[in-house]
Amino acid sequence: FGLPPLEAMASGIPVVVSNSSSIPEICGDAGNYVNANDPQDIARMIDALLEDNTLCQQKSKLGLARAKQFTWEKAAENLLKSCEKAVENRK
Repeated sequence: FGLPPLEAMASGIPVVVSNSSSIPEICGDAGNYVNANDPQDIARMIDALLEDNTLCQQKSKLGLARAKQFTWEKAAENLLKSCEKAVENRK
């Protein structure tokens, strides 16, 4: 699902994440996307965040806002809806 980047964003930490799987869906505009198979790409993004305080602060704010969209209450509600739908489809 992407809990580690979500936890980092909720802590105000800008995240450097893979541009594949479900991570872009989780991180949205707050993510700093890289090719996870390219160490130089990862290093470039980390350097960009370390060198550009404005970018770092912007991504931190975006991450905090993005993380608020994911709550355990919403997760439980979605799970309940899915279970109810599955039961309905069995009838």
